[in-house]
Amino acid sequence: MSARVEPQAVQAMPRRRFVSAATIAKLAVVVVLAIWPFFYKDLYTLSWMTFAGLSLMVVVSVYLIIAQAGQLSFGHAAFYGVGAYTASILVIKYNVPTLLALLAGAALAGVIALVIGRPVLRLRYFYLALATIGLGIIFSAIVIEARGVTGGSLGLAPVPPLDLFGFKIDTYFRQYYLVWIVALLILIFTERALGMRLGRALRAIATSEIAAETLGVRTANWKLVAFVASAIFCAIAGALYAFTLAAITPSAFAFSAAIVPIIMMLIGGGGSIWGGLVGAILMTWLSNTLSSTQQWSGVIYAIIMILLLLFLPMGITGLFTKRRLTSVRSAFRRQSRAETVECATVAEADGSTGACETQVALPVYVPEQTKPSLDQGAPGALFADLAEARGVKGEELLKIDGVSVDFGGLRAVNEVSMTVRSGQIVALIGPNGAGKTTLFNVVSRLQHASGGRVWLGGEDITELSPANSARLGMARTFQNLRIFENMDVLENVLVGCHRHEKAGFISGGFGLPKQRREEKASRARALDALRLVGLDTAVHQPAASLPYGQQRLVEIARALASEPRVLLLDEPAAGMNAAEREYLVDRIRRIRDAGVTVLLVEHDIELVMGLCDWVTVLDYGKRIADGVPDDVRKDPKVIEAYLGVSHEGAREECGDLSGAQVAAASADTAAADELLVVSSLSTRYGAIHALRDVSFAVPKGEIVAVLGANGAGKTTLLHTISGVLRPSAGSITYAGASITRLAPAKIVRRGVCQVPEGRRLFPSLSVEDNLLLGSSGRRSRDGVPDDLAYIYELFPALAERLTQPAGTLSGGEQQMVAIGRALMGKPDLLLLDEPSMGLAPLAVERIFEALKALNKDGLTMLMVEQNAEMAFSVADRAVVLQTGSVALTGLAAGLRQDERVRECYLGQA
Repeated sequence: MSARVEPQAVQAMPRRRFVSAATIAKLAVVVVLAIWPFFYKDLYTLSWMTFAGLSLMVVVSVYLIIAQAGQLSFGHAAFYGVGAYTASILVIKYNVPTLLALLAGAALAGVIALVIGRPVLRLRYFYLALATIGLGIIFSAIVIEARGVTGGSLGLAPVPPLDLFGFKIDTYFRQYYLVWIVALLILIFTERALGMRLGRALRAIATSEIAAETLGVRTANWKLVAFVASAIFCAIAGALYAFTLAAITPSAFAFSAAIVPIIMMLIGGGGSIWGGLVGAILMTWLSNTLSSTQQWSGVIYAIIMILLLLFLPMGITGLFTKRRLTSVRSAFRRQSRAETVECATVAEADGSTGACETQVALPVYVPEQTKPSLDQGAPGALFADLAEARGVKGEELLKIDGVSVDFGGLRAVNEVSMTVRSGQIVALIGPNGAGKTTLFNVVSRLQHASGGRVWLGGEDITELSPANSARLGMARTFQNLRIFENMDVLENVLVGCHRHEKAGFISGGFGLPKQRREEKASRARALDALRLVGLDTAVHQPAASLPYGQQRLVEIARALASEPRVLLLDEPAAGMNAAEREYLVDRIRRIRDAGVTVLLVEHDIELVMGLCDWVTVLDYGKRIADGVPDDVRKDPKVIEAYLGVSHEGAREECGDLSGAQVAAASADTAAADELLVVSSLSTRYGAIHALRDVSFAVPKGEIVAVLGANGAGKTTLLHTISGVLRPSAGSITYAGASITRLAPAKIVRRGVCQVPEGRRLFPSLSVEDNLLLGSSGRRSRDGVPDDLAYIYELFPALAERLTQPAGTLSGGEQQMVAIGRALMGKPDLLLLDEPSMGLAPLAVERIFEALKALNKDGLTMLMVEQNAEMAFSVADRAVVLQTGSVALTGLAAGLRQDERVRECYLGQA
């Protein structure tokens, strides 16, 4: 693809205000280190400063693998020792030149890291930490037991000084300058490399390996590069340690030697590699000061680490830059960030985050002097490349042929076939549990297909990794936002350019001309992508500081920067209000016009029908319809999938009431006792509005259905009533008393129990154990055996599976256990979240027959159900939500005949 660069785009980038001050500070540190020996000439001070330089090399390696790559490793002490012992043994026993011995030690450490890292770094979580702890133990055992070679516990001595082509480093003065020159070269080299492609890839991996892979980052390879480089730096420091001290012992490479560099990094600040220099000097000075209390060093180090994490999480350097202060404030706003993530999680259960609404709108008005319009500016490198990659409009670009996905005994996607043609915007829609996200994940290679094939541009990608399929021209966004919070906006988008770049660790560290040209082209491409979504004036803002809606656009821009042939958008309108959605629609059209084919999953049906050229509908894992939007909207199968079908078991009064009868029924229910009253309820996730001013009542002894399209806020409503979420405004009254601020456990004890969406059983526990857990909140254990017997009578299938692990049951049986578990809490009000979701029709019928029986026995229910007809078959009244607000409310009989209910699901024709 073209590598043309638009000079104006590069020049338009605002410069970082703190760069010049930071550069001055770094130069000052170098000058101080250079003149230090002339002011502090005593050998003791010079000696511990030399050891601080050695420590800095190890700290840089720790910073590289932990702070940047996000991989927890305790192998620094072992690699430090490998460098020291290899160099010492070669020099003492085999008379190898000292410089060659140093290089051999570094090479051996790199090989060991390669052998360990290649299998381990393909895994995630704590496996690298366990492997490197084991490496440290093995290293200590070898150096102690192999006495003939290593000297055992006595070590090796004397180790001759380093000889650099006849110039011996045999004085404190020379050792100081050599160590600090090497340390600063390693630091500067690493800093330069981390400012380029390598650093962005590592920071992306540290935040989200999944998102990084979908942008073409081969995560295991880059983690391995960081791990091997880290080992080599440690080995160089170890060899210099041996030549400087002239003797080595195993105690110098004990496990504590792996902890101290981490503390040094934390003291200086994990957000700055130069902070490691400050931490190395301070910690070396502290270690020498406390040398008389060596037996307490472990306790002291632990206390220092705890204090740092509590009171100085960003280290000393974090106190001196505006950007770091922002990070510090973000660290103490974890609850706010957690709520945003929880919004995505809760809303995913609801099928969408569409109800999460930002308070700050996207930049609709753009002043010309600060943000030139796309239409007025010349197209940059990105636009030229996208146009070049467009291909022939209308040709087959993405083909899905007979794809199936099985999860155990559940078939989530059942032989789905569809085609996406070049130049189209295609939507994949369907009710909860239809298999949309699963199919989306198969296409982007995050999910293995049980059957079928996927082709991109005529090439079979079914067995490719996410990174390799991304390199063929596929990019995606996520329903649960996956921006890289440890980068600014421009760096986030630059990660999208990764697949077009070639620079590695060495070329980045040296800053070769070819690499600089590549970086310049990538920045121009990233700015084009940001301009396309309207965020080109926010390039150096921390991505995590943007409003939720703008973070969505950052994710889209990042995907665009990879220059995809097909862009997969998963819930792009989630969290946006009407104005923001309108802005987004315009941006997506511009993306299509720029040459990118778009496949999206979206629950905002009005948006889909107004934006897309073609719509495919899934239900229960099968494709039930596809075509142009107007035809799909009117398709009886689509209407049935979203609204359900009439059932013979519907309440007698539903469907045939006259207007007078409905009015009379309304008067009767108005006089009924209200068990639950929700008044002006609002729930927020940080800046995101999920519920807005919701009010309704649940009369005692009735079933009230909460209806609405995916993302309407139904699950959020139940979570707020049950205490899982705290409302930002409004009140909830149950049985005459407020439960608005009560904890979930206290609400359960008052008689409100919830059946969560997706059952949420304990899969390894038996059916009976799951049921008994439901009685944990009861004040008295009396009657538990009788209640179990009642549940087994209500659900006879469970009586036959008392000891069977709940995770091995069918979906319908698991739903029975979930309902039974809630009933064991002796509720007066039962909250049900999508009881029919993902179940076969026969299982749904059985579940709803049981719910009718429970209601007949006097149990009040508030039921969230997307299948409107199924809900109407059992409900007395209903509340219809739309984007977090009440759209309709009334008797089920009246709402069942109301055309506005269909419009809330499928939009207006």
